Amino acid sequence: MSQGYGADPLFCDAGSFTWCHRPRLYWLSWEIDECDNARLDHSGDLVKLELSGNQKTEEVIRAGWWKVDPEKAFPTFTTSRPRDRAGRKPAGVQQCSLHELERWHQDRFRFPPYQYKDTHCLVNRTGDFRIPDVSERELMMGFPLHYTSTCCGKTERKKADYNDVRLTLLGNSWSVPVV
Repeated sequence: MSQGYGADPLFCDAGSFTWCHRPRLYWLSWEIDECDNARLDHSGDLVKLELSGNQKTEEVIRAGWWKVDPEKAFPTFTTSRPRDRAGRKPAGVQQCSLHELERWHQDRFRFPPYQYKDTHCLVNRTGDFRIPDVSERELMMGFPLHYTSTCCGKTERKKADYNDVRLTLLGNSWSVPVV
């Protein structure tokens, strides 16, 4: 890509200023001016754009739920692939406890196992753990609430896999605040 474009990429991860990691390479045709909230790091092989900010959890997470580890962003959201059994070599399975693997199983192995770790979940007052839902993911990635809801026609929205379609759209998307 760099050879075709004629420039090296800039690396940026939205997890430094939103609640969702989204490490991506960007090939820009303009200069980045550093400021208080944007700093360029030239110390590695790639130039890294470090953005800072403060996305408030109460603005992106449903009332009554809290991030288990408020110091860390959620792992990169991936596409939703529900299935009857685990796929081949699931990412992060060795890092998970038995109850985290059970949470993954109960969600039909929809995302990689590491997404179901307690530290990557939300919790409520009664101690229930869950991963972020489609609406919360939309907001964390900078999309308006219900942005993906019109991806299917009205009759398709009643089908069981409707939310999986929406989750997959978000799993293959960019972080709007970065762009």
